Amino acid sequence: MIKLTSKRYIYLLFTISVIFILSILFIFTYNHQTIFAGACHTYTNPTDVQDIPSGFGSPFYEVGDKSLFIRADCQGQTTTINIGNNDPQTYIYKDVYVWNGSNWNKRSLTSNDNWVKGSASILVNANELSDPNSAVAVYICTLESGQWKCGCRDSACEGDSARKWQLQRFSQDVQIQTGTVNTGNLALLEMGGTNYAMMSIGNYDGSTATWGQVRPVIRLYHENPSLVRNQLQQMYNNGQRKIALFLWYTRTPQGVIHGHHAVTSNGGRLNSKHEQNLVNLLNDIKNTGFDTLYFRFGTQDQSHPHSWTSWNEELYQENKNFVFSTRDLVTSTMAGSGIPVWFDLENEIGGAWNGQAGSGQQYDYQYRLWRDYVGRYGSGADTVGFSQILRTGTWASEQMRNLKEIYGNHMPPKLAGTIYGDESKKFTQLRNNLANNGWSNMPFVVIEGYYNDQTLVNEILNARNNLGVRIHTLIQWPLTREGANAGKLHFDIETPLLLPDFVFGGGGNNNNNNESVDGGGNNTGGEDGGAVIELPEPVIESAGAGCAELNCVWIRGNNFGTRPTVDVRTINYWGNPPSAQFPYRNYELYRSGNLDVLTLELPSHLVPIFHEEGLHFWVINDSSKWNVKEIFIKP
Repeated sequence: MIKLTSKRYIYLLFTISVIFILSILFIFTYNHQTIFAGACHTYTNPTDVQDIPSGFGSPFYEVGDKSLFIRADCQGQTTTINIGNNDPQTYIYKDVYVWNGSNWNKRSLTSNDNWVKGSASILVNANELSDPNSAVAVYICTLESGQWKCGCRDSACEGDSARKWQLQRFSQDVQIQTGTVNTGNLALLEMGGTNYAMMSIGNYDGSTATWGQVRPVIRLYHENPSLVRNQLQQMYNNGQRKIALFLWYTRTPQGVIHGHHAVTSNGGRLNSKHEQNLVNLLNDIKNTGFDTLYFRFGTQDQSHPHSWTSWNEELYQENKNFVFSTRDLVTSTMAGSGIPVWFDLENEIGGAWNGQAGSGQQYDYQYRLWRDYVGRYGSGADTVGFSQILRTGTWASEQMRNLKEIYGNHMPPKLAGTIYGDESKKFTQLRNNLANNGWSNMPFVVIEGYYNDQTLVNEILNARNNLGVRIHTLIQWPLTREGANAGKLHFDIETPLLLPDFVFGGGGNNNNNNESVDGGGNNTGGEDGGAVIELPEPVIESAGAGCAELNCVWIRGNNFGTRPTVDVRTINYWGNPPSAQFPYRNYELYRSGNLDVLTLELPSHLVPIFHEEGLHFWVINDSSKWNVKEIFIKP
């Protein structure tokens, strides 16, 4: 472990006092930038260092590749501060300081001495802050060619540009140009996606006899890479922005079932073919443009702790090594892509107890694996822990209590669960269980649910709006409600191209056309048997450009409806709505106070035009009415 000399330690204490002296300067030099959701740190580019007060160091790896050392991810009322780069030659001082709007508050990382190696994270809740525009100060050292470089402000990292507390700013508000839209207790709904488990299911009909026709994408990617790339592109074109990969594994897969979809975990790592398949698939995902990856592990057969009548140390070590080696491969392959990766360490085991449903070592498995994971990686900040099956009744309550014991003092930043049927009761039970364990503000991912299912979506929106459950996205499973009712136990969708037609998914059952940016179409309601409410013309109160690259647009007003279309036009395109040039339905829509707030990210081919010439925007609501006064925006 790196040790501080007494001289350097005195300097460190002195630097802490300097931070307090700089507090006034910090308050008056703060300039927040526009952020909609997710990553919410202000310093995003190495050139931003010129804006950092002179008494602080840089949040970037200045003596290396200039990657971010300090990142913030905001989800409603909770911010995760991720520190480091997973490099064993990177050391993070155990004390971290968070600016709460008036004071610097010390937070201590878990460590065996004064330093944490590689990476670490802390959670910051809104109730800790008197100002949502906040900051964090961290002290980081790296070993470069046999010399320690600490608290760097620039690439030289010498003299006055070294041994400084490194600053990153973040905002827990959603900022727009004319003011602040606070999301309250809810995380923003984000565009969802699909569990991409199979590239083909053949004639699988739910029976064991036809199971051999399924083609798992990681296991058999090498059979048809072009098919995989085409499916990924179609999912993206239809509005999907998140994707989950599912890796089933067991020791020596065999038999009709496991021999066809699980990879071998022998030796605690993927074999060379499956490893290359995974790397190629991850590169395809990066090239397609998805904004988030969920990577899910699922033990099978003898490797699943449910099958252990007593603790099996040999299989546990093999499973642990397999999870760690695969996690490291995924992380290294995705490094530098800007795509966050979240790991589900074991599918649908979350909170299960030993002997649940008859036998097994499920609780001990989770308890042990979580502590080993945190011990190796410093935290579980890149995970959702262990996904749980959402249930009703006493089993559901017991699962959540068990999870609280399992995670202990190292909570993951968000939880995840799977839900199939009886959604209203299960979401109500989830709300109660979260509240009973002090987790009412915990972000939640529906990591499995029926495919392209409007009933599920309606219940998600009800859980958010009326129950206060902080669900922020849906990752659907390629099984329809109708298929499940017909006995198709696992899959009934060949290629999961669509998302249900809802405000945080886009796509839906829209028809594609050449002019559509991401699916197009316009559904004015009534197709599901509900009454069509006649709306007046949309009224726009304000609008502007946003996001760090100024490639986003925000629009505030009234009478938008529940499923509007945004008509995006270049300055030379004429014709009244609804004869749209670029009908756009991939956006986030929510209510803030007495206003509708719509935010969208422009497709890449429109961004240069937006910056150079500006674009016109109309909002066309569910009643096919549009704002009389056009909106023109140029950053």
